[in-house]
Amino acid sequence: MRSPSVHILLIALAMLLASCQGGPRKIPEKKMIQIYADMLMADQWILTNVSERRTADTSLFYEPIFRKYGYTTEDYQYSMHHYLKNTLKFDKMVDKIEETLEERKKCLENQQSSDQLNQDD
Repeated sequence: MRSPSVHILLIALAMLLASCQGGPRKIPEKKMIQIYADMLMADQWILTNVSERRTADTSLFYEPIFRKYGYTTEDYQYSMHHYLKNTLKFDKMVDKIEETLEERKKCLENQQSSDQLNQDD
């Protein structure tokens, strides 16, 4: 089940970034889901690293994530404008983002368990 805070964060971020239309390329849905998952993980990192909050300019903070997938902030903004036109589709994307984050969490937990077992040997 989707937590209200994640949904609100995604919508607020999307609305903020979508308000500035631009960019020539629409990011495909599958990549958009991965980008959003990375953005949420980056947000969580900022929340847990209090000393870094003041230095993190969110407009620049996400740029490396966009570049990782071969896109720009303008591409992201253009894509959000497209995806927000269909709220049902966007809501399904949010569900897939949550599934992606859960899968990543499980992988990290499995890796930590494996690392711990290797340390005990």
